[in-house]
Amino acid sequence: MPPPPPTLAQRSAHEWRWLAGIFLLLGVLLALNLWQAWRDVEQRERVRLAQQARTVHDNVALQLRAIDQTLSGIVAQLPRWRARGDEGISLNERLRAFSEAMVGVGTVNLIDAQGRVVASDRPELVGLDFSRRPYFATARQEAADMLIVSPPFEPVPGLWVLTLARTIPGPDGSFGGMVAAALDSEAFRTLVQSVLYAPDMQSGLLHADGQRFLAQGETAMPSGINVHYPGLLFARFLGSGAAQQVLRGTMLPGSDERMVAFQSINPPRLAMDKHLIAGVGRSVDAIFADWHAKAGTQASLYIIALALAVLGLRVHQQRRGALAAQEAALQERWQAVLDATGQGVWDYDLRTGRVFFSKAWKTMLGYDEADIGDGFDEWSTRVHPDDWEPAQQSWQEHLQGRSPVYDY
Repeated sequence: MPPPPPTLAQRSAHEWRWLAGIFLLLGVLLALNLWQAWRDVEQRERVRLAQQARTVHDNVALQLRAIDQTLSGIVAQLPRWRARGDEGISLNERLRAFSEAMVGVGTVNLIDAQGRVVASDRPELVGLDFSRRPYFATARQEAADMLIVSPPFEPVPGLWVLTLARTIPGPDGSFGGMVAAALDSEAFRTLVQSVLYAPDMQSGLLHADGQRFLAQGETAMPSGINVHYPGLLFARFLGSGAAQQVLRGTMLPGSDERMVAFQSINPPRLAMDKHLIAGVGRSVDAIFADWHAKAGTQASLYIIALALAVLGLRVHQQRRGALAAQEAALQERWQAVLDATGQGVWDYDLRTGRVFFSKAWKTMLGYDEADIGDGFDEWSTRVHPDDWEPAQQSWQEHLQGRSPVYDY
């Protein structure tokens, strides 16, 4: 015997569960799709920013090596020049030739152990005292065989320079002075500008102490600003010890969140007291702007579809409930007619699973009105065990349209 069909309330609850399950699955799939798209955008941008930072690194590293070789050459040839009596104007001319040959170098100075400029490609600087310059103090204290990289400074308003220097050993191996080349930030501006591919981008060169030497981009911070703040991007990069890293965060307190690729410029076989660092970054909001628009559109469509599905199911169930109420009213009228005429009728509704017993039918079987309800089991439990098998067979034949139902 087939089980009775679900009641109207059970059917409604089942439909709501199906609707919830379907849209839950769709929501999970949508979330996974958006999450994967977000990861793709982030990974693609990380790779691209790292490539741009590497471009700046490769070009600046070549120039640093070339400048260091030139400065080392000057230090090596200086004793020979002095032995030949190349002093004054002749030495200035030699330095001018080196300055013109080095890309990005604005000035080359020869400074004695007391900090006085003894020769320069700019003769007007000869005789000036540079002993208070930070890079001179570093060279005198360390006197090491390395390229000294000074923090950026502004010798004249609006002009930021960075000095590269090599120490000159004295006769006894002590500090005997230095040869210094001043890098002009304008010489690197085209290079740093060339890696920008979006309006929200910033790129630049930074000193390892945190000062900006050069910055490019519509929203770039000016040169000279120190970005070395504990917990922020630059400090995190230095603290990682990595040569290259892409990080998300802020460069300055209260600034917008950015994704920045840092690349330490440390050419092989070139000892430097401080490194330069290339930085190329974008606004996180701009990076994910298209993703946010896509996510907003898909979320809106999902909500609209869910609302329409809920509304449609609710209307369908209300109409079905109204139809069931009409059928119940007809059933009551039919029962009243049967009661009035004294007819014994048994009826089973396959759609609702409701069983109807007329009052006369119950009386003929010896039951009171309240003894039998309208459930399927009210009938099935009253079938005699000996009659259960033929009753099931008769039921199946009737459902298949091969015979009427016989009550046992």
